Amino acid sequence: MGKRTVRTGIALFALALVILGGILLFANSRSSGDKVLSPEEAEKKILEQYDGNIVHTTLDGQNYVVQLRSDKGLYELTIDRATAAIEAIRQIELFTDVPGKPAETPAPSETANPSQSPPPQKSPNPSVLLEEADAIKIAFEKVSGTLKEVELEQEGGKWYYFVELETKDGREATVQLHAGSGKVQSVTWDDDDDEDDSD
Repeated sequence: MGKRTVRTGIALFALALVILGGILLFANSRSSGDKVLSPEEAEKKILEQYDGNIVHTTLDGQNYVVQLRSDKGLYELTIDRATAAIEAIRQIELFTDVPGKPAETPAPSETANPSQSPPPQKSPNPSVLLEEADAIKIAFEKVSGTLKEVELEQEGGKWYYFVELETKDGREATVQLHAGSGKVQSVTWDDDDDEDDSD
């Protein structure tokens, strides 16, 4: 009976060690999972997705508020410190002046009643900085023709505009633009002969 008591005691001791080890492992994994993003990591994450320069970063509760200056304007991005997710993007200033081109000013009749102009359409996705009209304008700079269709799609975690245009000679081109930066990714031609050429 003495050996049986010793074996039971050893088994209980081993079980207690396993339970204690599990508790310590769980506590350690939770504390390492609670790591928050540093301001530098938040800025790096934003610059991986959007072209531009970081102007300013501030801490606002659980979020960082980062100001990003791009060729298109000045934007304010809110990024969650715990999840590293971009929660919101707000346009602060739109740059309309292009170097070498005079700024356009609306005629007085257009500004008489501001309530007549439609409100700016907000994108349902905060990862999209480029407006559809800007995407169309950039596509026309690449291929001249008439607009057939514009689609906004996500590929590989990034958003792209696909602008379909038809040229005067009947050829169709699809211009793919990065929805954050406006950079042209590709131009795909669809001829009547079903040949697929890329530019």
